[in-house]
Amino acid sequence: MTGEILFEVFGEWVLGGIACKVVTYSEIVSLSSTTFLLMVMSWDRYVAICRPLDFTISARRARSLIFGAWFLAFVMAIPHLFIFVQVLEGYHPDGAPVYACLSRGYSQEWQRKLMFTWLTFYILLLPSMVITYCYVSIVRVVFSQSKDQQLELSDGYAVLRRSMPNSKSLSRAKIKTVKMTFCIILT
Repeated sequence: MTGEILFEVFGEWVLGGIACKVVTYSEIVSLSSTTFLLMVMSWDRYVAICRPLDFTISARRARSLIFGAWFLAFVMAIPHLFIFVQVLEGYHPDGAPVYACLSRGYSQEWQRKLMFTWLTFYILLLPSMVITYCYVSIVRVVFSQSKDQQLELSDGYAVLRRSMPNSKSLSRAKIKTVKMTFCIILT
């Protein structure tokens, strides 16, 4: 938002060509790191709940997931260093130049469309699909676990498949999980 705020305050780009590239790059890094971190958190919760035998709690694992999300954000934003440039938009009445920081670093229009499509895919679509898959799977596991809490007849004997000290806590957990899942997916 830094670039947008400055542009709104001054009505033009006042920070120069290098800042145009750096500010837009940092904006894209910030945006993509947010979605990548949400995706990593969703995956971590998915593994913890849906694949508990594959899940290991460690600070090293958490750091590597966070580092991976940030690394991807920095790498995926590199094209924006070449795309955004400071351009001359006109002149003030006193003859001073008016600059703007725009995505004009393309030689063909199809390149702009391809970049916008790629940006939409890796910042919006891919994370949305991963997050949706993870949370839908979590809800499915929570619901199937609640069904497994019932008594089952095996060779004429009642067998408790799982024991849960308080059945209300499962329903509260189920409701919280469903609410959280729908909020995250809708957001």
